[in-house]
Amino acid sequence: MSETEKIKVAIVGAGREGLETLNIIRKDIDLSVLMILDADREALGFRLEKYGYGYADDLNLRLSHRLRELKTIQDLNLIIDTVPGRYHRDLYDLDIYPSEIINGNSANLIWELKFIDDMEKRRTLLTERINNVIESTSNGLQSLLPSIRLNEFGSLILRSAFLTSHADSSQLTIIEKDEPSKVIKDISISSDLLIKKVSSCQHVEEREETDSIIRYVLENRSVWEGGMGKIKGWDAISAIPVMAGYDAVGILWLYYTSSKINFLKDDIKYLSAVLPYFGNHVKEAIDSERTRLTVGEETLEIESLNILGSERPIGTKLKDFNTYISRLLCSEDSRIYIKDPATGDLVLQAATSRFPSISERTRIRKGQGILNEVLARGTPVVLREESLCNEKHQGNVIWREDTISFLYLPFIFKNKGVGIMAMEFTNTHNFTPGIFNSLVNVGNHLANTISSDVERYRMSQKIIKLSAVNEEGIELLSTVDPQKVLALTTSTSAMLLDSEVSILRLFEENRLIVKSTHGIQEEKIDQALLDMDNNISSMVSQMKVPILVHDTINYLEEIPSGDFPYKTAMVIPIIYNKELFGSLSIYNKKASEGFSSSFFTEDDREILEHFSHYVARGVMNARHYNDRQSLITIDETTGLRNERYLQIRFPEEINRAKRFNRSVSLIFFEIRPYDESIIKEISRLIKDTFRYIDVLVRLKDAKFAALLPDTGEGVRDAVKRLSFAFNQFKIKRPHLALYAGYSTYPDDSDDMHELIKKSSRLQQY
Repeated sequence: MSETEKIKVAIVGAGREGLETLNIIRKDIDLSVLMILDADREALGFRLEKYGYGYADDLNLRLSHRLRELKTIQDLNLIIDTVPGRYHRDLYDLDIYPSEIINGNSANLIWELKFIDDMEKRRTLLTERINNVIESTSNGLQSLLPSIRLNEFGSLILRSAFLTSHADSSQLTIIEKDEPSKVIKDISISSDLLIKKVSSCQHVEEREETDSIIRYVLENRSVWEGGMGKIKGWDAISAIPVMAGYDAVGILWLYYTSSKINFLKDDIKYLSAVLPYFGNHVKEAIDSERTRLTVGEETLEIESLNILGSERPIGTKLKDFNTYISRLLCSEDSRIYIKDPATGDLVLQAATSRFPSISERTRIRKGQGILNEVLARGTPVVLREESLCNEKHQGNVIWREDTISFLYLPFIFKNKGVGIMAMEFTNTHNFTPGIFNSLVNVGNHLANTISSDVERYRMSQKIIKLSAVNEEGIELLSTVDPQKVLALTTSTSAMLLDSEVSILRLFEENRLIVKSTHGIQEEKIDQALLDMDNNISSMVSQMKVPILVHDTINYLEEIPSGDFPYKTAMVIPIIYNKELFGSLSIYNKKASEGFSSSFFTEDDREILEHFSHYVARGVMNARHYNDRQSLITIDETTGLRNERYLQIRFPEEINRAKRFNRSVSLIFFEIRPYDESIIKEISRLIKDTFRYIDVLVRLKDAKFAALLPDTGEGVRDAVKRLSFAFNQFKIKRPHLALYAGYSTYPDDSDDMHELIKKSSRLQQY
């Protein structure tokens, strides 16, 4: 048998008990023990090396301190808990499907039985150990649900009985005595010792015959035997009652091939004596489950309304409610979907699913599937497997409640569907008429709660975002750097609308040009996005109205290879003084809260349009400011010319020098270190040093320039005069230093940029 075919096992508890279990079960060549874990870091299993021991190389064990590591083992079959008093509840809370959890003492007994070849020795061992194992199993299950106790005792019964009989296969049917009696669990086993759920006595030829056999065993409290003709694939069958006092609480089915038929009577005799050891515990679990459900009928509405009436967020309420109902009814899968007001889709808001493939479907499109159909009808629907009985009189005796069933409970408020709860059961005995009626009542209340909370949430989010628009808009209006205004527009719009991407386009020469983006990274995919955005923005510019897109695939000219990540969009026109100014696009809304739509809504449109008014004014303000600033050429602090003036004047002086065959020099100089307190004094020194026809400029900080027409080689003298004046100035400030560089047209170059580059090479004077 290959490793992938072996039964995958994990052992919980790395103390003495866990190591004993490992020592027993590792002999089974059909098992693969993959992990030992214990939260106690000082457990013996983690310290073997200290005592000179270690695990065998062929075990290939993982050691862990975290129970959640169990979820990393794919298709884990068995979890053997050797310290059930500490971890059993936590293991069930993890809900690791399809793993079966069994008590360590039970596992030890079962595998010890398996390794004994002699049947009499097996039976002797079971008789000696059965009471201790039952007591240990019972103690480990005291705080858990009765249904869990029923599962573990059922598995222990079936494995023990199978290993102490000669049968080739075995099955256990657990029955709750009622009118009619109810089959609440059916499990089977074969040589691999794995428990499998079945929905009938799978080897009986006629379906009606199964219930006839069950009725016979229950009414007569005696064994039923059958042979060829009624059995599929077997030569003999027996059905032995599991007795609790005078009542049968279950039936053990044994299936034989012809080579083992001779052992049938002996097996019946032995097991009829052993099964009563288990019967009372099974009956106790059944009675406890019935009591729990009776209490549940009385408290379901009260507990549910307490959850829904709390001050917690609606998303948390739904998850708590879903968990409570799922645990009460022991459902296999429970999900709550809420209708997205923007699209009508059903969106998953709470799930307690054992099946990830189901829970991954977080959105069901409007009008698709049975959930939408039930929600449209507005009435609860229960679907269940057909009873095994085709004749009415049989159904009055045996009613199977271990079949797969589905409940679809719509949430209706003012004749409109707001959501739906979908549950899957494999034990419908939990789903009583009283619980059903209570669920319907709670569903109506939940619909009201959802509607009011969702509307309250929507309005609160809208108010918060409109307030944020005003705050961010004021910042835009106070920003005079045009590039910063553009960048703020895209980053802020993405933040306000919880979107992944934002694109700002402005008109230039009658074309929409991309001026700023936010969130664009991947070149190939994002080029497809920009092409699509160009098309949508052009449509918006023509119609001058916003466009909300729920599926961008319809706007792609060419679908890129792979999954196109941008699914939803909103594009609005930017209008200034009634004139179209540009467009603002956002893509892929992120639903940050449980009740946030992942599609852009009318509220989003209103928010973005409000923000676009600030964008238009902010862009125009920045442009006007920079236009005005371009006319200012005086440095306010020193009265010297500013850098903008130098940028205008230097090209003019070079052109004049070219035209009249003259020279012009450029000096850059800087005082280091920079000291704001001396700037005015330095500016006076500069004015006194240079000629009145020279252009004196403060660039920034303590950096200056001088433009000297008709100087030629005299520029060196000008630098010397500057150095002399500065040395006089620095007598009281010896820490200061003068750095200068210069160039002359046309001696050094006839290119303005080369002259600037040469003048920028500063030396200390």
